[in-house]
Amino acid sequence: MIKITREQISSPAGVFVLYMVISFLVIMGFRFIFPGEPAPLGCFFADWRLSRGILDYIALFPALVMSALVIPFGFKIDMDEAYTRFSPRFLEKLRSAILAAIIATAVYGLLFFIALPLAEESQSNMHFEGELFTMAKSRTELHSAQGEWEEASQFLKVCENIWPQSPEMEQLRIRISIGVETAWSSGIGLGDSRHGTQSTRAANPIMGDQKRAVQDATEALSLSKAALQEKRYYDAHWLATLASQLTKPGSMEAQEAARTASLAWNAVSSLEPSAQENRIYALYRLKRDGYEAMVSEEWIRAYYIFRELAEQTPDDPDVAKFLALSEQGTAGVAFFIDEIEAGIGENLTGAVFSLPLVPTAQTAGGSSRDGTPGGRVVLRTNSLSTFRDYSYAIGVELAAFDGNNRPLYEMEAAYAKFIPMSVRGKPRLVILLRTLDRYNENVRWEPVWTGPGYSDLGDAQIALDTTYEHFLRLSKARRRVDSLNMADLMAMSRDFGNYGYIPQVFQMEIIRRISEPVLLLPLTILSIIIGWRFRAKARPKYLGIPMLAIIPLVLNGVVHLARAISRVLELWLLLSLGFSMAITLFIVVSLIFFILTLIFLASQHG
Repeated sequence: MIKITREQISSPAGVFVLYMVISFLVIMGFRFIFPGEPAPLGCFFADWRLSRGILDYIALFPALVMSALVIPFGFKIDMDEAYTRFSPRFLEKLRSAILAAIIATAVYGLLFFIALPLAEESQSNMHFEGELFTMAKSRTELHSAQGEWEEASQFLKVCENIWPQSPEMEQLRIRISIGVETAWSSGIGLGDSRHGTQSTRAANPIMGDQKRAVQDATEALSLSKAALQEKRYYDAHWLATLASQLTKPGSMEAQEAARTASLAWNAVSSLEPSAQENRIYALYRLKRDGYEAMVSEEWIRAYYIFRELAEQTPDDPDVAKFLALSEQGTAGVAFFIDEIEAGIGENLTGAVFSLPLVPTAQTAGGSSRDGTPGGRVVLRTNSLSTFRDYSYAIGVELAAFDGNNRPLYEMEAAYAKFIPMSVRGKPRLVILLRTLDRYNENVRWEPVWTGPGYSDLGDAQIALDTTYEHFLRLSKARRRVDSLNMADLMAMSRDFGNYGYIPQVFQMEIIRRISEPVLLLPLTILSIIIGWRFRAKARPKYLGIPMLAIIPLVLNGVVHLARAISRVLELWLLLSLGFSMAITLFIVVSLIFFILTLIFLASQHG
């Protein structure tokens, strides 16, 4: 067991660690009591305060580190020895403080590169999830008020994914549950509107002129027997019935006519398949229709056929295999509404994108496709949830322009799915605009187009001249630059000029990420020098405790001043010399500054 002594706690390193830990606890406690901006939703009570406390701690970290290095000089009196300039004993005495400064700089680098983007992203996620919850709640109220229970239940599920069992949704949850049950119960016995029953007309098996040729019962009976031998059973039954009507009741001809009619009808009945044979044949026809639809790539029709077959023949291995294949094919042309309800990814509300269209003869203004710049698409979504391999949007509006900025068409869709797909051998971002219900073929949402042309992929999807990876980074850029990691910043500074972004914005953020930890190291050495120069000559009394809070405030102003000067120099270097030269020169100057501060520290004397 490690035993911590009082001397270790009172040492500069011990004071440093103790001060940083207590500062963290004080800041977190303050933020839990006074969060500043309230949490977007009640379910984010703890996460919101925790992330805000972490952001405040990172922002104050340089000033706290400098304060933790200065404070020991104000409480521990050392007048036993005088030191000369560049004294090895003097450097030995400050070795723990210098080591603490180096470790603090490394920790700050980790906080700035890892913890800061994660905390910023957490704040953005909670902020946008709150906006999505508010939007979905208003849509739920609207659709439930209009009696549209299917749509209301979908938006209710979106709310439940964000905030399960929300007390704000309790009344709506009960109302929609009752409405859905009532709709189902009232729909019992109603078939598919597209498969209504067709009225059947009784067809006369005997032509009119043949009927007129029959003169008496004997002739009708003779013709009936002849038809029976020729296996024209419907004609035989009709003629025998006619003969019985023309004869006297109870006569020999009437009995013969009844017997012939009975034989003819038994023959007709023998032609009918049994109920089991009817079911088997119907399943065979349905399976064949589904297979033909799948072969002709009518994926949606094939999916619903095999979905119906899967319910009737769950043990058929062919049906299970074809259902999986048709569902896979359907995923390339449409998507199911329950996919949106299944989960919440990284959220964005009110996002607007400017993206290039895949070059075509139409988007190029009638010119050839080869080497001709395509048009652009302005895309807006009410809400966007992004995942690693796909994204979903609610409330999509799109306007397309050709290479000469002339409007091509506009589109509105209730829902959309963004997926990566290869188009003409190149990776593209494809937007699926047709939404299906997984179990009800009659429920679907189609896009509404205005203007001619649409897209080369049909009226239910569109391909954009970008990759899905770039789209994900564009959605991140719509949040805050602070929430981006270094890999995203490097890619955006290199590739995103075509999307309306200025590369220097991302390059400046990269320099800031590097310069913050680099700048802290010489500042910590300067704080050690200040602490030594203004060290206490006598025991502090009542002034010592307030200084624990006053010193960080003063040094925080110094840090802000250093940051302001550094930003001006970084921007000037970036615009004057370019990104590579600017970052190299800044690092070199910072290292020289650090070496000079070490020399200045070593030159101190008692």
